[in-house]
Amino acid sequence: MDTLQQRVLEIVDAIIYINVATCNEHKEPWNTPTYAVHDSQLNFFWRSWVHSQHSANIRTNPGVFISVYDSTRKLGQNIQRGVYIKATAVEINDNEEIAKVITYFTDKIHTVEEFSGSSVKRLYKAIPEKIWLNELSESQVTNDTRNMRTDVPLFKAI
Repeated sequence: MDTLQQRVLEIVDAIIYINVATCNEHKEPWNTPTYAVHDSQLNFFWRSWVHSQHSANIRTNPGVFISVYDSTRKLGQNIQRGVYIKATAVEINDNEEIAKVITYFTDKIHTVEEFSGSSVKRLYKAIPEKIWLNELSESQVTNDTRNMRTDVPLFKAI
């Protein structure tokens, strides 16, 4: 595993909340903090009400942007401590996939019925297209700085 990938895993394994940014068909932005889990390919999964703003946005525009970071860190200590992910999000409707995904949630026991049929709750999946780590602290930015992030290779299936 790549060193940058290891750093990403350290962050996402330690932080249980992600920010999921979405836009509706009118390009009105919405950002939602949510509890999430992930698999070995860094696909993120979260539970949500089917009528929430971000769920509605995903149905009309599956492009999302996720950020994961430690909000308690001291200022100036953000080098490789923020993960940025451009992803495609989908509502999971396949019962077999729902059954697999609910095993990732360890905070409580779930059933497939909670996230399917006429239930108002659904599971969502974000599939990464591009991943970055922040590479510079704000104090290191100069007039010549063009990029504060470094690309991280996508995670492959194990």
